[in-house]
Amino acid sequence: MLKHKDLESWEIFCAVAEAGSISGACDLCDCDAAYISRLIKNLENSIGGVELLDRTTRPLTLTEPGKIALQYARQLSAIHKNMLSELRQDPDALSGVLRVAIPPMVLDTFALPFILDFQKDFPDIDLQISESSSSLPINFDGPHGKLDVVCGYGPDAVHPNIYQLHYGHAPMIPCASPLYIKKYGFPNHPEELKNHIGVVPRSNMRPVIRYVLKGDEKIFLQWKKSCFYDSAHSAMKAALFGAGIHAGIPALNCYQELRQHQLVPVLPGWQPKQTELYVYARPEAMKLRKTKTFIRRYVEFMQAVHTECEKSLEPIIGKISITL
Repeated sequence: MLKHKDLESWEIFCAVAEAGSISGACDLCDCDAAYISRLIKNLENSIGGVELLDRTTRPLTLTEPGKIALQYARQLSAIHKNMLSELRQDPDALSGVLRVAIPPMVLDTFALPFILDFQKDFPDIDLQISESSSSLPINFDGPHGKLDVVCGYGPDAVHPNIYQLHYGHAPMIPCASPLYIKKYGFPNHPEELKNHIGVVPRSNMRPVIRYVLKGDEKIFLQWKKSCFYDSAHSAMKAALFGAGIHAGIPALNCYQELRQHQLVPVLPGWQPKQTELYVYARPEAMKLRKTKTFIRRYVEFMQAVHTECEKSLEPIIGKISITL
């Protein structure tokens, strides 16, 4: 077999790069220096004589091709380890790695206490959390390996074979700061937005809000001027600072500011189409008890958070209606 097809050769190459010397890699690989030197040379020969290491420096440094090879070799090693981990794991075990992606604002504002409690209750589960900001269709490629669970907004019609759990609705509230309203006036009807500045987020996770609803009425938004922001967080901050009217901040992200009168609801009775809350999982991951346990507890936690949010908003904007 050619050495470049041998996973062990690439793993030893990674160890040499990490240690900075062949002798330093001996303990990492449990091999003697002569074996490692011979293996690396054979590896270089198998890819056409391309040198991966600059042997004139101490410690050893990587050549430019070596830097490229290291990047991919680490990915190969990680994929191999993940494959073995999945093949060997007990489907009923509440242990091992579980990779989960959660939307950034949900993670920062609400989910961290839940994560800490989950880790406390299931100490043998190695929970690896990353931020999810990708759009549909759902992508399970994570920064540190294949994701098991993605929390987001859907549904995903492109991948009917993946597990999809719809667990609620996310109300969207048109808002502006008291500073903006004092300067430009309070809009009661969507037609009045022609005289106002729109704060428009266009993040990957949610589409741009193009219309609002009231009963059977549907009116498309027209602004005097639009200011676009590439993240939901920055758009909300802009609205807080009086940059314009935000056509629909998720209630979960603005209810505290509404209660503290830092934001004011506008367009009474009108609201954008609500976002559908989803949890997605790979079919293989759903065979595991740890995945089902995490999803059940996450959904219960987030449903309680949304219920509390809507109750706290009822005195301000009334009971939130579901717009489908």
